[in-house]
Amino acid sequence: MYPLADASETGLASETFDRVMLVGALHEMPRSLRAGVLREARRLTRPDAYLLVFEPCRTETRWSAFLRSRVLFLWVPGNPEAKTTRDLIAHGLDAELREAGFEPVRRHRTSPDWFEAILARPV
Repeated sequence: MYPLADASETGLASETFDRVMLVGALHEMPRSLRAGVLREARRLTRPDAYLLVFEPCRTETRWSAFLRSRVLFLWVPGNPEAKTTRDLIAHGLDAELREAGFEPVRRHRTSPDWFEAILARPV
């Protein structure tokens, strides 16, 4: 059994890491928790560090958004990820990274345009 931990309060020393990855986790959290996790990631990264985040993003077309919602089961009543995913997409991952003290430096979108990877640096 793995121990449970709070990613918004790891208890690790500040500026410990030169690379941090958050892959497919933020969209499952309410905005307040996402903000806490990103602030903790900022605290843990060294000044010359990189953060890599991979999450759902805004799509170019309504059709693409419709298809993604079907694949990710966002249409299922009671799906707890539906509300938090929509909130992350509406608020914008860029905005949340900036609010936590990161500056996006590179972006890559998947094809189809359902997800994006953002490489960011602390400011």
